[in-house]
Amino acid sequence: MNDSPKLPRSDRPIVSNPPEQSGAFTLDDVPAPMCLIGYDGRFQRVNALWSQVLGHRPQGLIGKPFARFVHPDDARLLVCQLCDPDCDVPPQSFEARFRGGDGRFQWFHCESKPIADRKTFMIVALEISERKEAEIVAKRRAAAASLKADIWGAFGGGASSEQMLGIWTDLVQRHLDVPEVQIWTRAPAGHELILHSRTGGRGDGEVSSSCGLLEAEVRQVGESDAPLVIQDASCDPRIAMRVRPFQARAIRGVVLHPLRTADHVIAVLAVFFAKPCGSREAALTEAVATDMGNALTRLLREEELLESRRDRDRMLGTPLVGFCRLDANENVVAWSEGAEQLLRWKPGDLLGRRFSIAASESQTVLEAGIGGALEGHSTEKVEARLVTDGGRTVEVALSIVPVFDAAGTISGAWLTFCDVNDRKRCERLLDLQNKVTEIIAKNASVEETTRSVLGAIGASLGWDVGEFWVAEEGDGALRRRTSWHSGTPNAREFDLSSCKDCHSEGVPEFAEQVLDAGAPRFLPGFSLKRNLARSDLAARCGFHDAIGFPIAIADPDRGALSFFASEIDEPHPSVLSFLNAISEQFGQFLRLDRARQSLGDVRQDLLQAKKMDTVGRLVGGVVHDFNNLLTIILGYGEMVLEDCDGKIANRDSINEVLDAGKRAAGLTRQLLGFCRKEAAEPVAIDLNVHIAEMQKMIGRLVGEHIALTTNLAPNAGYVRADAAHIEQVVMNLVVNARDAMPNGGQLAIQTRCVETGDSELKLFSGPPPGRYLLLSVRDTGSGMDEATRRRIFEPFFTTKESGKGTGMGLATVSEIISGYGGQIAVESAPGRGTTFHVLLPSVARGLAPWQVDSTPVAVPHGDETVLLVEDDDRVRLLVSRSLTARGYTVIAVDDPIQALELCKQKAAEIDLLIADVVLPHIKGPELASRVTALNPSARVLYVSGYGEEEVRRSELLRNGAAFLQKPFSTHDLARRVREVCDGDTIGRN
Repeated sequence: MNDSPKLPRSDRPIVSNPPEQSGAFTLDDVPAPMCLIGYDGRFQRVNALWSQVLGHRPQGLIGKPFARFVHPDDARLLVCQLCDPDCDVPPQSFEARFRGGDGRFQWFHCESKPIADRKTFMIVALEISERKEAEIVAKRRAAAASLKADIWGAFGGGASSEQMLGIWTDLVQRHLDVPEVQIWTRAPAGHELILHSRTGGRGDGEVSSSCGLLEAEVRQVGESDAPLVIQDASCDPRIAMRVRPFQARAIRGVVLHPLRTADHVIAVLAVFFAKPCGSREAALTEAVATDMGNALTRLLREEELLESRRDRDRMLGTPLVGFCRLDANENVVAWSEGAEQLLRWKPGDLLGRRFSIAASESQTVLEAGIGGALEGHSTEKVEARLVTDGGRTVEVALSIVPVFDAAGTISGAWLTFCDVNDRKRCERLLDLQNKVTEIIAKNASVEETTRSVLGAIGASLGWDVGEFWVAEEGDGALRRRTSWHSGTPNAREFDLSSCKDCHSEGVPEFAEQVLDAGAPRFLPGFSLKRNLARSDLAARCGFHDAIGFPIAIADPDRGALSFFASEIDEPHPSVLSFLNAISEQFGQFLRLDRARQSLGDVRQDLLQAKKMDTVGRLVGGVVHDFNNLLTIILGYGEMVLEDCDGKIANRDSINEVLDAGKRAAGLTRQLLGFCRKEAAEPVAIDLNVHIAEMQKMIGRLVGEHIALTTNLAPNAGYVRADAAHIEQVVMNLVVNARDAMPNGGQLAIQTRCVETGDSELKLFSGPPPGRYLLLSVRDTGSGMDEATRRRIFEPFFTTKESGKGTGMGLATVSEIISGYGGQIAVESAPGRGTTFHVLLPSVARGLAPWQVDSTPVAVPHGDETVLLVEDDDRVRLLVSRSLTARGYTVIAVDDPIQALELCKQKAAEIDLLIADVVLPHIKGPELASRVTALNPSARVLYVSGYGEEEVRRSELLRNGAAFLQKPFSTHDLARRVREVCDGDTIGRN
């Protein structure tokens, strides 16, 4: 057998037929199964009875390991002890199971005796299978009886059915010694079986790996009312795909059995065994399931009976109905307990007296009903108001019938009345809910809607003054936004006085308590609360009680509704539930109104964006034409400058013209950058000059309520950046500072030069040694806490309310600054303002985009043949004259079709094609493709009055194509042509 223990091996030869001592005695003479086993654990001799009882031939045993024929559970211990030479006391008698020739195991009682001189031991066996089977049956019955007693005995602890299932799973696991037990029960709201109680893995908080693996089989058992046995999980095809979790938990067999009542299945018991299971395990599980089903049925019936008794007690103890009997003189002769609980009148207060506890408006109805009953008529369910012992009124449904004596004579009247306050209250609340819904559905302004809602609630519930308080955006302080009053003099005085001074210094408002509580708050005796604002005013106006409930707790515009009246009854739970519903409904209205405002803002932004896009397109077209003009101005200006022949006065004048042209070219680039049609062009710029030029615009942006100051250090230096980007950084920081000071404040902009070792650099994360320019923007606004400071540079993070911020401003600033090798830091604290510090590397002074370098440069010449295609006559003439003057042969045409015809004739002669990107009939890139197809060695240079970035985004140029943007000077043209012809740039289409 594969799981038998390994036996010690011996080099001694096996003797199949050893000689006998004295010659007379043989093993066959022993009247019982007997064998000789060597110390090596192998059979040496067996007698005939051993072979006969176990069904083995002697030749099949001699020399074979003894362990192969012993049950694995017995062999692990027994063989090791018998064959262990170091064992001091080998077992002299033992019981074990031996395998017969047919594969079955039989129980034997064995006596063993070692024969030292022959290094063997002798075993004499006596079969005891019937006795062992009887013992096993007895033990199983005893275990089942013990488990049954424990199952039924658990009732004594007073546990519920829910708790009992958990107790039973532990009992079954302990008695049967199994890895896991589960009980599946019917879900409360359906017929699905769900896992209710289990054992394995519960102690350490882990979920058993077998919990849901047999869910389908469990439901099958629940539907079919038939048990299911999985004898061996390792080889059962039904769970072949789910066997690993069972192997991991050492589970071999599973038995699922239904727990039944008399007519249906109420649960399923699942028992997981550590060994393969068969009929014994199935029978034992069936016995356990039967007792559990009977016990659970009884327990459920007891719980149903107990709940029924509780329902009866609750019904009898509820003051739903009161009874009263009057005699013929209309005196009270009987007063029920229900009547006492409903109206608070004790029997001693009314017995022998006339029934006179009706409110004034119901007295006539009551007298008519009693008089009719004394005349033999009945009055069914009329509504009336009765007065309680405390003076309050209760609305009741009243029935009055005559009472007859034994002779059939009317002897009095029988009154039955039941409380209808709840029904009336619900009707009023339902009517109020409909009114509030209609008010909100009108889509009026927030003030008008709020005033109408306050009036509807106050008029319906009998309250005199209503107020709507909302939290301010900045510091979160509450302010009274809208109010309503009933029109009485006291209500008018309270409302008008509150408008003048609705908050006492250092004393909180009642609305603040409501908002802090986050739930409806009823405050009887409000006029006596000296720790609350306006309590004296409420006492003077006779408003002793207050009630309020919060609105939109988690929203930016959170607030509260508060009401005041001379007397407010303690709110019924249904009223509180209604107030919560109103709170949610009104909060939704506020969110919808805010969403409408945000949508309107977005629409305006979209319209503005469309306008800007239109302006951008217009600017792009204008700049294109303007660049053509500037090309002519700069080109001819340089040509004239070259012909001055040292005339200083003329040279200076022409330089001024060229400077103006260059400056105009810089302006066109700024226009293209504004329209997002031009890539960034970093240059060395003086930050102080740019901030000074922006100061007027910044002042108009922040408003007159914010004081703007600038402190620009003269030696701040230059930074290398795009001017438009720097302006974008400054404007974003200024706008954030303005929004942090809605009520005014101070805004300061400062620049200074810092170097390695200065204390200011400690604000940043290890900048390299060097010289830096530090820009600081400081405000005296609300400031930020640590959590906000950590997130301000995240994209889409904003502290502004919905619709008033995209969360991209500071993220864009951070990206721009990091793109130029700089850093940004922030100092802030709640209530102490905010300072942004921008650190940029300082560079040497450079040229502005419109400035001209007066240092003469060598202009390159060439002798190549150039095909020029330009639809602007003046530009075409300028380029042709400029290149011809520098040695090039120029073929100039204005039509791309004509250019193709010339190229077909002189393709081999053309060294360079200069083409405008936008041409009539054929685009420049398409023309270049056809020309290079005729002459692959020809190079291409594109020119255009549009920005390079815009042209490349339009996919008119392929990656790497040579490009020269208008306006350009003749020197720029000559250098670019030389670069393309020499191959310094790609220059191929």
